[in-house]
Amino acid sequence: MRSVRWMLPEDLATLGPGIVSVVDLSEYAHPLAAARAAEAIASLPEATRGSVIPLLPPDEAPWWRRVAEGAQTVALDRLRDASQAAALADRVPPHARVVARLRGGAALHHAEPIVEALRDALDGRLTGIWYAAADLLVDFRDDPGAHYFVDLDEPRLAAPGWVRSRCLTVARAHGLELWGQLDLSFDDPPAAEELGRAWRLAEAAAFDVLVESDRGGD
Repeated sequence: MRSVRWMLPEDLATLGPGIVSVVDLSEYAHPLAAARAAEAIASLPEATRGSVIPLLPPDEAPWWRRVAEGAQTVALDRLRDASQAAALADRVPPHARVVARLRGGAALHHAEPIVEALRDALDGRLTGIWYAAADLLVDFRDDPGAHYFVDLDEPRLAAPGWVRSRCLTVARAHGLELWGQLDLSFDDPPAAEELGRAWRLAEAAAFDVLVESDRGGD
């Protein structure tokens, strides 16, 4: 299992060669900040740009294609059904690999058609699926303190084990990596003991990649 760093547009100055990072241009980033960051990413030296995975929104912002052109891997955010996924895949440049970031109950229900549409459109360049509505630090708690309802779109609620099982089954059936995330809310950094426990449980649950933030609260 390997780690990928999550960052907001204002963190771009900390990028460096060899540090693989998802740069949020979709979920928490303000549209103006995302546009500025996209231009900055497109202008990065090639060695650094290759370690950036832009998280791209489903709406086609003016900078969308330019930032995708310079990426080795892109994450397509808020996927919900096969037709939407296929339309997004048509925008991806022919060299780029793709991680599918699923959102909400509709995406879970349509997970296999989404994957099949992307595999057909991308000719083998789909590499992983990532269920975005589950923070594993919450999900792996004995008492998460909040129930997870499959039709909600709240990224801080816990997802039950069957959601992980569903995503793992789809990922393995199609030869894909299973991605998870740890604490992308930037509220309080997790305690080392809690983070270590989540890592061990994620590894036991067969996750291949964990996206985590090193930001604390503001």
